[in-house]
Amino acid sequence: ITFWSDAVINSPSSSFNRNNLGAMYYLDGEYEKALRQWEKTLELNPNEPLTHNNIGLIYEKLGQYTEAEQAYFAELQINPYYDITHFNLGLLYARINKGDKAAEYWHKTIELNPNYFDAYLNLAQYYKLNDDQDTADQLLKEFIRRGGTVPENLQ
Repeated sequence: ITFWSDAVINSPSSSFNRNNLGAMYYLDGEYEKALRQWEKTLELNPNEPLTHNNIGLIYEKLGQYTEAEQAYFAELQINPYYDITHFNLGLLYARINKGDKAAEYWHKTIELNPNYFDAYLNLAQYYKLNDDQDTADQLLKEFIRRGGTVPENLQ
């Protein structure tokens, strides 16, 4: 935190520095401080990559799912190929029991990044829970082909 805090002090108009300081606060579990830095980041540069996604993570942790969804969509407006945001939208939709939408975003995650292992596992679980073992097996086969190890709950 000290490095990025100093960077913000020395370059207070750098959205990049504020975004990274916010990330350090987030990783330290200081979500309110992270959110404040990310909001300041967007004041400096509304199109700063990753910031809307990061804000979505905070809102999701706070149970503010509509705000999280809006933040993720804002990220996709400026960074439509960011696989992590697609994955996070999938997690959000799974959390609020919108499994079909979750699967849609996890498929998009794999389309953008064929080695995004967690997307394969989440999709396999989704299809398994929806009695589509054939699709789950196909996903797991591709997951293994790419170097993944299938957890016991999906075997």
